[in-house]
Amino acid sequence: MHLLDYAITQKSSLTEVLTTKVMRGAECLTDHYMVHSKLRLKLFSPKRKTPSNTTTKKLDVEKLRNEEVQMRLAMSITQL
Repeated sequence: MHLLDYAITQKSSLTEVLTTKVMRGAECLTDHYMVHSKLRLKLFSPKRKTPSNTTTKKLDVEKLRNEEVQMRLAMSITQL
């Protein structure tokens, strides 16, 4: 008998491979054995790209020092 199946990983990800076993009792109707590997995966959410032609809006908090602006803001919040 020869070992025909391998688990291939990148060299930098060897610390993420916890265990690798060959399951000899699994019937797959081939000459191969089932390879079972446990991995430690780090999932990241995809980064959203902002279009380069749009600018981010900044809040002008200096306007909140004006009492009239404060009152309008308070009224618009209570109407929600």
